[in-house]
Amino acid sequence: MLEIKYVEPKNIYCKSLLTIRRKSGLLTMKKYFFNIIIMAMLVLSACGTEKEPDNLQTYTSGTNDDYAYITIDDKVFVPFVAVDNADRGNWIGIVDGDENNRIYEYKDYSSNEWIISFYNSGEMDGSMLMREQSVNKYPDNLTSEYDWNN
Repeated sequence: MLEIKYVEPKNIYCKSLLTIRRKSGLLTMKKYFFNIIIMAMLVLSACGTEKEPDNLQTYTSGTNDDYAYITIDDKVFVPFVAVDNADRGNWIGIVDGDENNRIYEYKDYSSNEWIISFYNSGEMDGSMLMREQSVNKYPDNLTSEYDWNN
């Protein structure tokens, strides 16, 4: 049931003000839930997936007795050390055609020497810094715990 009530204007610039109120409060609840849904949609759209670049390189994975490695052309990249996801630069490639198995640049270093391997699963994703196997100069005083890097 609607109740229409006349309210006296409080300043000279207002001609009149009508307030319409629904006694049951359903109209207010509908507006509240509508606003919540709109805000949730905005938040979810802001958390969208990363757009795939047009010029991704294709890397290939392989394994030996000690570790998994990634190759492109004549370069072989071996695991070096886990790094923060914030250290990832531009998305530059995918591994074995899987767009979730991604290769990123590492900070300001050449992607011919250093890359970051990242599998985008949505659950506890971590980044692995990988070095080209012939590189001997390590960035940012990083050290590796893996035997094949010593």
